[in-house]
Amino acid sequence: MSYLQDLDGIAHETPSRYVKSRIYVDLPDAENRIKILRIFLAQENLEPEFHFEKLAEATEGYSGSDLKNLCIAAAYRPVQELLEEEKKGDSNDVVPVLRPLNLDDFIQSKAKVGASVAYDATSQNELRKWNEQYGEGGSRRKSPFGF
Repeated sequence: MSYLQDLDGIAHETPSRYVKSRIYVDLPDAENRIKILRIFLAQENLEPEFHFEKLAEATEGYSGSDLKNLCIAAAYRPVQELLEEEKKGDSNDVVPVLRPLNLDDFIQSKAKVGASVAYDATSQNELRKWNEQYGEGGSRRKSPFGF
């Protein structure tokens, strides 16, 4: 039991004592958002003329995790439409088919899934400045020889 208490004590101590690296990962730019979206949507049925570029423009300030949540929410829209049709009784013994995802699914889902990071220039500049001063990506880098 004391072993678990020791582990718990270590977990609550200052992280800087154990973790020496500080890495700032900026939000993805439009090009990287397109790459992320292509990965998340690779197995999805998209309309033939799906515009990844427009979706990337509409999701400025979104992290990779935000994009994942947006893709999940958008993918549920055609399913929800089928369920609503079933409730109305409009099935007529027809096998239901999910329609392809379109850009409107993402725009509508964007109202429910926003960016988790406040994307204003001031806060982003402050984070970049912190990274420059204290992080691994900044001027505080040490020589591999310690001098």
